[in-house]
Amino acid sequence: MASAQAYYDHVKNINLLPEFDGYIPYVDEDANGELKEPTEEQLKQSFNIHAKNGKLGGRDLEVYLKGVKGIKVLCKIMKYLVQTGVTPQLIYSKVADITDGDEEPQLETRREASDFIRKIIAGTFAVRSYDYFRVNPPRRDDHIHFDPVELVCAVTERARTFSVLVTLNKIGLALPQQLQRVCEGKLKAVTQSAAQMEASFKSLDPSERENVREYVRAVADAQNTEQGATSSTKDSKKKKKRRKE
Repeated sequence: MASAQAYYDHVKNINLLPEFDGYIPYVDEDANGELKEPTEEQLKQSFNIHAKNGKLGGRDLEVYLKGVKGIKVLCKIMKYLVQTGVTPQLIYSKVADITDGDEEPQLETRREASDFIRKIIAGTFAVRSYDYFRVNPPRRDDHIHFDPVELVCAVTERARTFSVLVTLNKIGLALPQQLQRVCEGKLKAVTQSAAQMEASFKSLDPSERENVREYVRAVADAQNTEQGATSSTKDSKKKKKRRKE
């Protein structure tokens, strides 16, 4: 909505690109007038300048660097939505999930939301299909694969739900330390309360819930076994020390 001059002044004065939510630095243009891709060093410099208390938009440096590509993907989608006249209210009405009530309305809502998102991505990237949780995505010109870790690093902290984080862990994708700590904290919380575990998985399709429950229980059991073994080792060492004394 800004004038060309106001936009130019903003970019030159702050060295951030507004169309990428102000998280990606402006590092000049090439001979064709296209924006240059910032190097990792330039991204780090920009982060250090604009971060507050070690974070920029709720991201520490590792999450920020991992999320830059995801930010570009999400902003490109939002630009497409604005250009096609889709309002935030319409988006919310289409993708808002029904977490209470019968399963059938929930499934129908999710089918409609998936179809809505598929059309958006197809229009934005001119593809027929997409994925973001497949470990071995198909190699086709009409298919696009999104790195799910990059997308999770790109979204706000509130959008990084436990069900998403645990799904990434479940398929073997490594998370940045900041997100791994969040995931482990939530894992500890949900395993202590059956009600909280069920609430955490409401956003998943019913067919996926039991698989994720079993995974969470298996991880929790493994952690408890490891803690028990560590505790037993410490007790054994203490007993040996007392015998020597």
